[in-house]
Amino acid sequence: MTDQDDDGYIPRGHFKQVAADAQKLGEALIALPAADLEALDLPTRLYDAIVTARGIKSREALRRQRQYVGKLMRDVDAAPIVAALEARKLAQRAEAQAFHRVEQWRDRLLDAASSDDGRGLSRLIDELVAEQPQTDAARLASLCRNAAVERERGGPPRTARALFRYLRELFGG
Repeated sequence: MTDQDDDGYIPRGHFKQVAADAQKLGEALIALPAADLEALDLPTRLYDAIVTARGIKSREALRRQRQYVGKLMRDVDAAPIVAALEARKLAQRAEAQAFHRVEQWRDRLLDAASSDDGRGLSRLIDELVAEQPQTDAARLASLCRNAAVERERGGPPRTARALFRYLRELFGG
C-alpha cells in the first residue's frame, strides 16, 4: 500500500514524516566528526549550515538551525549519506569487537600468569601462537609474567599496557 490514493492525494502525514526523517539525518550529520563530514562531499550550503550549527550555543538558535539543516536535507539525495553513515557505524562496531577481543586475551593471559600453575600460561600462549603465527612466544611470556608481578605488587600497570599494545599489534589493530 502506498501513501497515495487513486486521485493523486498524498496525506499530510507523509510529508511530515519525510521532513522529520530529513531533520533526523541532518542532526546525525551535525554530530559527525569534522573529518567524516568532509568525506561525505555534501553540497556547499548544507555543509556550511552544519558547520554553523556546531558553533551555536543558544538552545533556540540551535533548534532553528537544525530545522534549516533538515530543510536543506530534503533537497539532497539521502541514500549515499545514509549508506556512508551505516558503513561508519559498521566499522566502529568492528573496531570495538577487535578491541574487546584484545582485552579478553590480555585478561586471560594475565589471569593465567597470576595463577600458581605455569602450565596454564604456556597453553594459552600456544593457543595464541596457533591463532597468530607471527607471535613471539618468549616476549609474550615475559610480558605476561612481568605484568602479573606488577599486579601483585600493586604498582602501575606499565607492563600490562605494553602487553595490550603487543596484542593489538598481533591482531592488526
